[in-house]
Amino acid sequence: MIILIVTLISLIFLSAFTSALEAAYFSLSHIDIKDIERKRKRSYERIGFLMKYSDRFLISILFYNNFINVTIGYYTSRLTNHFQVLRINEQLVLLILTLLMTLIVIIFSEYLPKIYAIKLNRSFAIHTSFLAYIMYIAFSPISFILSKVLYFGGGKDDEKRYTISEYKSLIELSKNKGIIDLSEAKFIKNFLNFSNLTVNEIMTPRIKVSTLKTNDLYVDIINIIKHDNYSRYPVTEPGEDNIIGIFYIKYLTKYNNNTRFSVSDYIKEPIFVTNTSSAYKLLNTFEKKHMHMAIVIGEYGEFLGIVTMEDILEEVVGEIKDEFDMFKSDGINTRTGKFMEVSGNIEIDRLSDILDIDFKNKNIETLNGQLTLLLAHIPKKGDSILFNDYIFKVLSVKNRIADRVSIKRDGIE
Repeated sequence: MIILIVTLISLIFLSAFTSALEAAYFSLSHIDIKDIERKRKRSYERIGFLMKYSDRFLISILFYNNFINVTIGYYTSRLTNHFQVLRINEQLVLLILTLLMTLIVIIFSEYLPKIYAIKLNRSFAIHTSFLAYIMYIAFSPISFILSKVLYFGGGKDDEKRYTISEYKSLIELSKNKGIIDLSEAKFIKNFLNFSNLTVNEIMTPRIKVSTLKTNDLYVDIINIIKHDNYSRYPVTEPGEDNIIGIFYIKYLTKYNNNTRFSVSDYIKEPIFVTNTSSAYKLLNTFEKKHMHMAIVIGEYGEFLGIVTMEDILEEVVGEIKDEFDMFKSDGINTRTGKFMEVSGNIEIDRLSDILDIDFKNKNIETLNGQLTLLLAHIPKKGDSILFNDYIFKVLSVKNRIADRVSIKRDGIE
């Protein structure tokens, strides 16, 4: 009886070992495996070999584990013979021992070993690589045949392909393990999402676009440039909204206020794209045509807005500081202890944090929207209103949107 019990305990340990092998090796991430394959130590080489033939290795492990568990069942049934002297019902003894052994196998040969092995998967794999390799070699003739049977008829794709969600999980795992930092993880995720990005998601809407007219004078254009600080502008005919070209401010260097100048002499044919166009394909078009701006149109050809190369690249690499952003990167133009001048497009959440006030309406995103709500009409130059001990005054309006707004605490001169 003692020999039987010792045999059963040994089998339980062997079952636990094979379960731990399965959990440790097959919980290794792709990054772990690639890193291991680059090492020159024998243990790392063995792990790389086993994971290269992971299907056969798994078949070997499952065979050993099932064989051991069947053997445990056999010796458990033999153990019942030793209880006959106690004159206890043999069927009852067998039932009790089977239930008890099943519980022991589940806890000590499956559950606990796998939890331990997954937590220490890399270390466990390194220290057991020799035994795992011996197990694989011993069973390789049968595992080779079984692997061919499993893939018979459909064949096996040797090149593993991963879905976007699997790549994202891999990135998250790499970030959590400290292999890549937060900015790198964000960059890679943005790149993976790039193929599905449409122009509609990144374009600047028409209402926020500054345009020139073909009859604009030199001084008019200079004033517009001083206000906006852009390097290129869409051009329309007087009294029309359809874009006929793009004007680059570099052409102004040849002129001054006293010389004859015509916008239509320097407009460049624009790229027209629909709002449902692929941002990825548009980026290729920009590169081929050596342009940086496209005009976005709807299904009826109406002008919807513009999209630039910068807009596309920012979706991958993050915010790019350009000549305009350098001056208005956070929507705050001027700020002193008593007075603040901000853009009407500043995010209301950011302004709420700065002023430490609650604007309450969570559906409004910008200061312009909040002013429209408070004034009960579209903001006009000179409009002012008192809200939460602050006076908001509209300094300028552009395209029916509050462009610059001054803010000061009530009672402070």
